[in-house]
Amino acid sequence: ATDHRADLYAFGAMAYEMVTGQPPFVRPSVTETLQAHLVAPPPTMSDVRPGVPLAFEQLVARCLAKDARQRPADADEIIEALADPAVISGEVRSARVEAFALSRRRRRLLIGGATMALALAATWFIQRDRTPPAATPAPAAAVTLVDGTLAIFPLAGITGDSVEASVLSQGMTAALTNAFAGLPGLRVVSASALGRALNDSLGFAHAARTVRAAHYVEGVVQRLGDRLQVSVRLVSTADDLTVWSVVEDVASDDVLGAQQLLAERVATAYRNDEMGTMRR
Repeated sequence: ATDHRADLYAFGAMAYEMVTGQPPFVRPSVTETLQAHLVAPPPTMSDVRPGVPLAFEQLVARCLAKDARQRPADADEIIEALADPAVISGEVRSARVEAFALSRRRRRLLIGGATMALALAATWFIQRDRTPPAATPAPAAAVTLVDGTLAIFPLAGITGDSVEASVLSQGMTAALTNAFAGLPGLRVVSASALGRALNDSLGFAHAARTVRAAHYVEGVVQRLGDRLQVSVRLVSTADDLTVWSVVEDVASDDVLGAQQLLAERVATAYRNDEMGTMRR
């Protein structure tokens, strides 16, 4: 179901980084970055780089909308907006440009100029204020991690449909939580506690420390044709190193049954693992 609006999202991500000096999402791992792109709103551009014109900020925000229907209709709409000097200067968009319907030929001719306008705008923003974005926050205070305690973070769902991706993510995360909770000698942190920790943290490792989990699970569930595949890794909270990982896939004729089967396979693989890291 992916169409040209995925390219508009990519343009928004590029424009965001060109102007602010950092990507829309800065996370400790690829999985967390992917998850953020799927469900999290990016920081407001003017919060990262003060002085960004409101009209330009709104244009980029529309490109980065999670719902593709909320993005610009096509590249021509972006080109027309960037061709308006008011968008770059920060002034209110002029009625003349608002009412001016560019022909297809004129729009094609403006592509080069609009691209140059974006590059010049980015250069001006960055050169005007060379102060880098806020420094990395100070390390969290040391906490005592509880052995045998596991945090299972929401898996990133990857499909061509955002609704299906959300359903797969939530269903697979719940199935994994139930499967691991059934293992003896293992305590799984509740979803509500994890949700509060994630809201107040900068990533999975920090959130896991907040709930004192010695290990945490992160992963991705995706549709590959008529099959579902889940990639999961177990991470040590103390040093953020992967200590165990597994990839499983099953037919997706019955999504709920497939999720349950995948979760059981992952839990069984962990239970059969001779390392027994979390139970020592």
